[in-house]
Amino acid sequence: MITKMKFWIFSIFLFFPIGVRCEKLIAYVNNGNIWLMYSDGSKKKQVTFVEKERGEEKANIVGPLSWSPDNKKLVFAREGWLSIRYPDGGGGGQPLSDLWSMNANGSEMKNITHNYGSSRPSWSPKEDKIVFNYDSMATNIEACAPMFNVVIMSNVLPAKKSIVEARKKFVTDEIQKFSIEDACGPVFSPDGTKILFEMMAGGPHGIGIMDMDGKIIYTLKEMFMTPTWNPDGTKIACTPGGIWIIDIQQKTRKQILDDKGKEIDHLSWSSDGKHIAFSAREWPNTECNIYTIESNGKDLKQITNDGKSSCPEWSH
Repeated sequence: MITKMKFWIFSIFLFFPIGVRCEKLIAYVNNGNIWLMYSDGSKKKQVTFVEKERGEEKANIVGPLSWSPDNKKLVFAREGWLSIRYPDGGGGGQPLSDLWSMNANGSEMKNITHNYGSSRPSWSPKEDKIVFNYDSMATNIEACAPMFNVVIMSNVLPAKKSIVEARKKFVTDEIQKFSIEDACGPVFSPDGTKILFEMMAGGPHGIGIMDMDGKIIYTLKEMFMTPTWNPDGTKIACTPGGIWIIDIQQKTRKQILDDKGKEIDHLSWSSDGKHIAFSAREWPNTECNIYTIESNGKDLKQITNDGKSSCPEWSH
């Protein structure tokens, strides 16, 4: 116990030294690994060192990331590709992914799903649960398109099923699966009682909210994507065409940022509700960087400049 306590004290002072401001961290993906930084872009630190495979341009950690309620751990996906070629020469690469967790300093990285189809996790703010996408067609070589399900996994740490058991029977007592057609990118509400998701049937077609029984309680069937909650669960930030704020209670919407040719692909609200972090690239440029903006649309700042940073996630 003493050793573990010393370890966490050391970790805290590594990022929050005596005499230096104490503020929330932003976790993000850079070139396939996870980094941490302050909200102004200072004190950037790489915390994972996943090696690139032969021929790969980057390592295989992909966003979004999600913090545990106590900010001590992160959950994320690692992605690989299966090359499929048919006798006629057709086919190509098929993405496969599973979920992993680790301490926020990069230690104790563990594989927590073993089905090749899990991605886009969100940690419950109240319990040891995560919600994520499960592509039931991930290992079907004849699949023409993914078939997403929203899945909740309990008892996230440690994973109790062996790889063999998990592959034989994915749906267990610790799994709750909802068959909602093409629901994508699920996110727990701040109180842990609802799940926000993107409706993807035939392409981006809006956003929805379901309760913990899988009942749809809210839909907005317009072309909104990548939705995320504000800290009190009354508003949703989403794309495209810039950043939009949707007030669920007042049934209003407001554009706080025009994209001006930028493709915005991930949003994260600060825990005080005053700022939103996001990543963006200028189409067709592939370089991606992270920005912050006040939730009223003021004070836009670019906080990375390397062209390889994406999927920011503010700590709680």
